[in-house]
Formats: sequence, structure tokens, C-alpha cells
Amino acid sequence: MTSPCNTDDCTGRVVLKNGLKFFIKYFILSFFIVLIVLVVCSISGLDIKNVMSSQEFKNGVHNNPISSYIRIILITPLIEEIIFRLWQSFKKLHIGISTFVISYVILSLFILPHTHNGYIGSIQSVYFEHVFVKTAISTLMASSIFFINQNKLSSFKDKYGHVTILISVFLFALGHLTNVRCEWYIYPFIIIMCMPQLVLGTTATYFRLRIGFFAGVLLHCLNNLITSFNLF
Repeated sequence: MTSPCNTDDCTGRVVLKNGLKFFIKYFILSFFIVLIVLVVCSISGLDIKNVMSSQEFKNGVHNNPISSYIRIILITPLIEEIIFRLWQSFKKLHIGISTFVISYVILSLFILPHTHNGYIGSIQSVYFEHVFVKTAISTLMASSIFFINQNKLSSFKDKYGHVTILISVFLFALGHLTNVRCEWYIYPFIIIMCMPQLVLGTTATYFRLRIGFFAGVLLHCLNNLITSFNLF
């Protein structure tokens, strides 16, 4: 005799089942495609380096294993999910939180000057410079969201929500190109190496829209746990 479940519970289980089946199937497929790309590049003499395989990064991990483990498995997935998927509800609070994090990251990496490009543990040191200034600017940027009428956000969601969400999935995948170091002319070929992140982003978005934000976070944490074994 099967145990009864309400509609929400049954729907959640179906979403989890379908999402995980999609993720496992296409993640394995994308892994082999990436492997083929790496083999072809190696045979062709094309130099491709992964930042997470660099000695500096690995030294940071080995010198601070516990904090590095927490950062890679827990903190990074949470931050990336806030940036790329929390706002997908199109609620002001969620958009505001995403805006704060996005602003802080952009200020750290591209706008404010920094004196050191290394790592503190496994975290880029640029995030620890000008903390007060970046926090203040990011707070102002996030606060501006609350001046937008919620009805306008809902209207935007109805008209352009699917497009913006689709764009965010591709940006999430392409953003991981920053993990690769190679000559610029190889990048069109290297985009294929983002396929695992495209699969992850698609599944996490599916979870976020159907059963909630933290389901995508948990999937992202699991993905990073599996893919980071070579660091420890």
C-alpha cells in the first residue's frame, strides 16, 4: 500500500526525480565531451590551464583545508545561486539581495583597484580589500530596488521573465570560463568545456522555479563536492 501524499509533496518528488535524472544523464555526457576536448587540445599542443589546478590555488587549499572545503562546497554555491537564481522570483527582496552580491563581486573584480591578485586560503584576496566602500556602494545599489513598484516587476516577469532566466543560465555557464587560462583564439573552442556548468545551471534553475531556491543550492553544493575531490 502506498503512503498518501498531498499534491505539493508529490509534485516536489516528481520535480526532484526528473531534475536529478536530467542532471545525471547530461552531466555524464558533458563530462565525456569535455574529456574529448582536453585530449584533442593536448594532442594539438594547445596549452589550457585550469585555475583550480594551479599550484597557488592548491597551496591555499592545502594550507587551509577546512576553510577551503567550506568555501568550495558551501559558500561559493550559495553566492553563485544568489547571483544567478535568487532574483528569479522577481520579488523585490530577492532582487535586492542578488543586487547586493552582484555589486560587491563586480566592484571587487573589475572596478576598484586592488594590490594583490593571490589567494587567502582558497578565496581571491581582492574580496577583502576596500570592504567598507564596497559594502556601502552595494547596499545603495540594493536599496534602490525597493523604489521599484512590485507590479512593474511582475509585469516585466510576465513579458521578459523567460528570456532573462534563459540568459542567466548561459551567463552562469560562460562565467566559468574564468577558471580556464589559455590563448584568446582558443576560447570559442573552450566554450564547450562549460557544458557541465550549463547542465548544472539548467537543473538548478528548474529546481528554483518549481520547488524553491535552496533546492538549487543543495544541488550546486553536491556538484562542487563531487568535482572537487581532486583538490583534497
